[in-house]
Amino acid sequence: MADSVYLQVREDLRCPVETEIVLFVTRFNQIVASGSECTEGPHDCLLTNLIQIYLVKFKDSPYLGSLPRHVLSGIGVKILEEKEIPLSVQWCLLPSAISHGNQLVHSGLCGVLRQIVKLIHQKTKCQKALELLGFKQGCLKACSEVSQWTKFCEVEVPKSVTKAVSDNGAILPGAFQKLEEHLGKPPPVANREKKIRELRRKRLTKTASNLTKGNFEIEVIKTSSKDNSISVQKCAHDLSHCSLLSNSRDPGGDKYSVGGAVSQHAENSTTDDCGTEEINDTAEILERSFTEGPDMTLTDLVLFTSISWYLKHTGNTLSSLDSCCPLVAKWFRRMQVVPGIMDTAEYLGLSIEISQGGEIRLEKPLVQNKEQNNLEQHVREASKKPKVKTEDVKAVIQKLQEAGLEATMSDHPCGSDVHLDWDSLPAGVHPKQGELPKSRIERKCQQLENLASAVVKIAKPGDVIVDFCSGGGHLGIAIAYLLPECKVILVENKEESIARGLKRVQDLGLQNITIYQSNLDYFQGSFNIGVCLHACGVATDLVLQKCLDVNADFVICPCCYGAIKNTHTMSYPRSEDFRSLDISYEEYTQLCHAADQTQTNTPLAAQGKQCMAWIDGDRGSLAKSCGYRVTLCSLLPLACTPKNNLLVGTCR
Repeated sequence: MADSVYLQVREDLRCPVETEIVLFVTRFNQIVASGSECTEGPHDCLLTNLIQIYLVKFKDSPYLGSLPRHVLSGIGVKILEEKEIPLSVQWCLLPSAISHGNQLVHSGLCGVLRQIVKLIHQKTKCQKALELLGFKQGCLKACSEVSQWTKFCEVEVPKSVTKAVSDNGAILPGAFQKLEEHLGKPPPVANREKKIRELRRKRLTKTASNLTKGNFEIEVIKTSSKDNSISVQKCAHDLSHCSLLSNSRDPGGDKYSVGGAVSQHAENSTTDDCGTEEINDTAEILERSFTEGPDMTLTDLVLFTSISWYLKHTGNTLSSLDSCCPLVAKWFRRMQVVPGIMDTAEYLGLSIEISQGGEIRLEKPLVQNKEQNNLEQHVREASKKPKVKTEDVKAVIQKLQEAGLEATMSDHPCGSDVHLDWDSLPAGVHPKQGELPKSRIERKCQQLENLASAVVKIAKPGDVIVDFCSGGGHLGIAIAYLLPECKVILVENKEESIARGLKRVQDLGLQNITIYQSNLDYFQGSFNIGVCLHACGVATDLVLQKCLDVNADFVICPCCYGAIKNTHTMSYPRSEDFRSLDISYEEYTQLCHAADQTQTNTPLAAQGKQCMAWIDGDRGSLAKSCGYRVTLCSLLPLACTPKNNLLVGTCR
C-alpha cells in the first residue's frame, strides 16, 4: 500500500501554497524517477502505486489556488472531509504524511517533502531524486527554530506570498527581496577541492573527445594548482563551439547543472594567440547557479513553486520581476530549463510565460537585521554564546536577592523511591538498546527513573502522554511499557533519532505508541501529561507552553540554559513575577549563561546551580499563574547529570 500524504484545501477545493508545493515536488520526483521529461498518456499515470494523496477540506483554509480538474480526479488523489482523516493526522498541522503502518506521522512542509523524496527513491531507486537532499542529505533537514533555510522555506515564504496574493499582488513579497540579497552572495561549496578535480577531469575527457572527433591532437595540457585553473593548448582551431556543460545537465555526472554555468565559464575563459583556452575552475565552482550553490536541491523546488504560485494568482509576469529582483528572475529562468520542471508546472497549472509586465512596488524587507537576514547562517553561528562576565552575573543575582526572590528547591514527588527494576523489563526497554555509549548508560538509567517514576505517580488509565523532544525514545518507550493502558506519543524532529526509536518500538511490539516527526509547534493534539528530558534551551519553554495551553500535567527536566533566547514565538523572562522586577532581557540571558556553568568541582558550580533554580523558578511561576501546583526538585542522585533540575506541575 502506498504511503499517505494529507494536504489542506478549502471546501471549494482551492488550496494554499503549501499544498501546491507538495504536489509539485511529488509530481516532479515521479517524472524524474520515470526517466523521461514528458510522459505519454493520462496526466495522472505517474501517481499510481507510489503515494496516496488525500486533499482534506477545511473551512478556514487560507487563500486560494484552484487545482486543475485532472489533478483532483487523478489516480492516487482522494478528497476527504476533515472528520474523515485519522486521529493521528487531526493532531498535527498539515501537510502531513503517514508511514510504517500508521505508526509514524510526519508533519510540517519540509519534513513531508523530505519524506516524499526519500520514499520515491526507496521505491524507484532513482538517485536523481535523492540528490535533491543535497550534501549529506541535509537540505531542509534541521527544524525552523535552528535553520534559517528551513524557516525561510517553511514559514516566511508561504506567509509572504499568501499575504501578497491576498493584497492582489500590488506589493512584491518581502521574501523575494530576501532571496534576491541571498542570490547575490557567493555560495558555500562542500568538498570544494574535490569538485574542482572532478570538473578538471570531465573537461579533459570532453575536450579530448571533441578533438579526436575533429581529427585534432592535444599538444599540451597545463594545470596550475595556484589558481585552480586548467588550460588546453590545441591546434589552430578554436574550441569555443564545444559545449562543456549541457543546457541543464552535466553530461559527465548525475547532478543538476545549468546553462548559466556555461556563460560564466565563457566570461572567465581566455584564449591566447596559440589557441590556449584558460578555464577558471574556481569561478564556475563558486557560481550560484541554484539557491544553495551549483546543484539544484529541494529548496529550489519549494521556491520555484512559491514564485510560480504568486505570479499565477496575481497576474504579474516574470518580466516584471527583472527590474526589482533580477537575480531571482535569472534563477527562475534557469529552473525553467531543468528537465521535468515545466512539465510539472504545466500539470499543476503553474506554467509562467516570459512576457512583458508592469512594475511591482517593493515592500520593506522581512528582516532589517543583516545577521538575521543571512540565509547561510548555520545553527553553530546562531548559537554563539556571549562571554559571561562575573560582575554582570553578580549584579543580576544581587537584584534578585534584594527583591526577596530566592531560588528554593523541594523534594522529588516520589521521595527517594525513584528506582526502576530494569532486570524485570524487556531488554528493548533498556536505554542500552538505543545505541548509547557504555559510559552514559548508568546515568541515563538514573535520569529515566526520575522522570518515569514521577509520570507513573500522576498518570491515570487512558491518559495521553506526550514525550516531547523524545530523541530515540528512551523515556517514552519506558513509560509506554510501564503504563500499557495509556497512549504514548513521541515527538521528535531528528530523522536519525526517529529511525532508532521506531525500530525499538516495532521490535518490542508496542501498540500504544505513535511517533511524530515534527517540530513541537506542529503537534496540535490534546493530551494529559507532557514530559521531556533535557529539551534544549527554548524547547523546554515550548514544551511547557504546550502543556499550559491544554491544561496538561508536566514532568520536565530542562537543559542548555545558555541557549535560551527570544524567538518569534517565545520571549523572556517568562513570568510576571520576574518581569515585575525590571529584569531586562540582557540581564536574563546573563543569568541563563551562568546557569550553564554547572560542571562539578569548579568554582562557579554553586552559582550555576543557583542560577538554574532561578530560571526554572521563573518557569514554575508562569505555571502557578495558570493554576498549577508546581514542584521544583532535583534528580537523584545529583551526579546523574549536571542539568539535574526537575519541574513537576499538576492541575487535575
